[in-house]
Amino acid sequence: MTGKIAYLRARQPIQYLHLLRAGYFEPIPVAWATQASNPLKFSIEAAAGWRGITPAWRGYEDTAEERLYWVLNHREGSVGLRMKPDFISEMDMARARMATAVEPPPEYYSATDTCHLQHTSVGYSKQVMPKPFVAYDRPEVPTDDTMILLDVSGSMGFEPRRPRYDQYLITGFTKSTQPKNKDVAKAIIRRFTDAMTNHDHQFRGYDLTTFSDSAEYIGTINHQNLSNMWGRIRIGGGTRVMTGWQKVKELHFQKHSESATHHPVYGWQAGPETPMLRLLLLLDGEAMDMDEFELDLLGLSWAHVTIFLIGVDGCPHHHRHANELQRISDVNHHVSFVDAQGNTPERFVTHELLKRHLGYEVSMTEFEQMEELPEYTA
Repeated sequence: MTGKIAYLRARQPIQYLHLLRAGYFEPIPVAWATQASNPLKFSIEAAAGWRGITPAWRGYEDTAEERLYWVLNHREGSVGLRMKPDFISEMDMARARMATAVEPPPEYYSATDTCHLQHTSVGYSKQVMPKPFVAYDRPEVPTDDTMILLDVSGSMGFEPRRPRYDQYLITGFTKSTQPKNKDVAKAIIRRFTDAMTNHDHQFRGYDLTTFSDSAEYIGTINHQNLSNMWGRIRIGGGTRVMTGWQKVKELHFQKHSESATHHPVYGWQAGPETPMLRLLLLLDGEAMDMDEFELDLLGLSWAHVTIFLIGVDGCPHHHRHANELQRISDVNHHVSFVDAQGNTPERFVTHELLKRHLGYEVSMTEFEQMEELPEYTA
């Protein structure tokens, strides 16, 4: 963004001033994460757009979405103009993505997967295969800090339902024979933490934070205490990912404060020696402040986020959100994305998550070794 900002300041000073006053060239203040209303939540209703910033109204929900697209279109290396797709286009792209689903690879079958233990229905659901893994960030090193951030909004505990559509209009819902999202999330977290423990021999475990309308630090989880720790989790509320993200950042910088600085408005800022944060984020839908989260991640080089999206089988809305997350991953190489729908092949999902979290092509042989139960000493 440095070149674009310098150009605006020299050649378009009025627009530069408007953008400067709107905070486009600064981090997002920490306090905004917990506020239901903040300057990134303002609606843009005027036909002419936001004076000095947008030439015309283009259907953005709020100033956060407007700012996100401005940043995406003016980053170094951006090619072409990115526009927000309209709702009909989004639904058409979602259905096109949904049509590409195929049977998951049979070598990942497991009789202990949640859908088999709960006998929801026979077999796995067809899955959209993730894009082939490409390493961008450096591979994980022992000093990296792995954490888990879990969506515990009300939908995590709902009985899965698939919407019925009359073209683009929802006319009703049908029960979907699959496990609840919270059960799939727990199973993936267990498999992921077991594999990570075998990989880096960090037997103490990994920090788990949950979020809905607010965030809560649950504790350090491992194979031995996950069931007890899970009992502390309360499902309910909305989906405000920024509350959880701020809590995770606080925990990370509390551990590594000697290499970072703290700003009274913008919070912790990483230094050149600050260890990398590697975060596994589990979601089951679109967060109400997802644009702010994406904006914050675009400016960070010290964090790598791997997102796992859980969805209802055959639901266009799930694939609509998946397309959005894939677009984020395509433009921000510090963000990776995997999704699953319906009866989930948990071993397949875990393997794909590990590749992206660890930053290298984990072979099937190595993955099978990582799956073995961790050895704990008394």
